[in-house]
Amino acid sequence: MPLKHKKPPQASLAALDVAEKAARGRGRVKDAVKKVKKDHGKHHPHPILVVDLVDLAGDAGLSKARQVGWRYLAEASKDDDYSLEVDVDSKGKKHSFGMVNKGPFVAATRKTLKDLGLKKEVKKGNYSYSMLRIPALFLVALWLQNEDEKGKDLIVPMEPSPDYLKAGQTYTPEEFHAAVRAPAQAILGAEASAEPAGAPTSAAPLRDEEDGEDFQTDDSPVSPPEE
Repeated sequence: MPLKHKKPPQASLAALDVAEKAARGRGRVKDAVKKVKKDHGKHHPHPILVVDLVDLAGDAGLSKARQVGWRYLAEASKDDDYSLEVDVDSKGKKHSFGMVNKGPFVAATRKTLKDLGLKKEVKKGNYSYSMLRIPALFLVALWLQNEDEKGKDLIVPMEPSPDYLKAGQTYTPEEFHAAVRAPAQAILGAEASAEPAGAPTSAAPLRDEEDGEDFQTDDSPVSPPEE
């Protein structure tokens, strides 16, 4: 069965209006935004998930992953691939345009989705997908969520990936956690030893920039319509 994209909320799509306004003077970016707004389903909409290092270093693993946004892949022209990101608050209510990106993970996402569509273990299942981002480990992966069997998800690191994981290979959540646990512990240990006694350990950023472009705007976050 083909990989399925999740349906973004209307508030996320409405936030793309801000992206179009912010793209003034950037014709290719504006074209990309327009294409996504016209038919978002063709542009691989998927949630952006993050997980804290302290959870990866401990027993929680991926169980504490949380959504921080939506991501859309847009092609302005044959040689111009972009991703558009819409941030969402912790309650999943407020959506605001985040960034336009043209970094290495944009092309990697397209390639990984294409390659996964050929894998037997994926074709015989019923999966939707999200992006998992762990900036402190310089790691981005696709998280395939099994819609039929709970706990049977797959994690697929994308290129470039750290040497303790193989890009394009499918891992169970348990295998993935086992691979990243020691690196997460090492980073937290190094941070702790560098901090003054009693100081809190710094948190990893929620997003790496991937050579992207942040558009600063004064627009307020978009909320879902009142029902």
